[in-house]
Amino acid sequence: SSLGRLDEDLANLSDYDTFMNIPLQESDKPLLGNVSSIRVENLSFTYPNASRETLKDISFDVPIGSHIAIVGENGAGKSTLIKLLLGLYRPSKGHILINDKDLFAFDPLSWHNNLGVLQQDFIRYQTSTIRENITYGKTRIRHSTESRTHDAMVDSDAKGFVDKLPKGLDTRASSWYLEENDSEAA
Repeated sequence: SSLGRLDEDLANLSDYDTFMNIPLQESDKPLLGNVSSIRVENLSFTYPNASRETLKDISFDVPIGSHIAIVGENGAGKSTLIKLLLGLYRPSKGHILINDKDLFAFDPLSWHNNLGVLQQDFIRYQTSTIRENITYGKTRIRHSTESRTHDAMVDSDAKGFVDKLPKGLDTRASSWYLEENDSEAA
């Protein structure tokens, strides 16, 4: 139902706002420069109080410049693997190696600056404009510049679509939340 979707969207927006207000923590770990290799070696993960491992002995290389997909049945550990790769969880066993060094040896923000995650069930902040949806997520920069927004649209092949919208970047992401002067949404 649209009311259930509204509750979920508002909860996500509240979570995002809470996340954005977490103070950035300084790290004394070295910054990660250009990423030349990503390797996962014998990675295992068990949630606290779980009776079995969620992931067991996973190994793979990610060639730089490649596109990969993580595919599996519900409950197979895909989201857990992503959280491990993001550095949000620490493996129970094994290693995630970036440039042949353990992921956790680097400043976490310098790793996060190299990442972009688009999940299958992505979140679209429906009460916001297309511009706001594009600029959400850059945690070190509170306000995005026009050139960054433009580059993001070009890099994601969204510019042609956005240029055709009645209000361009100022179009609302969903039609259920239109202001008095809004006539169309993406």
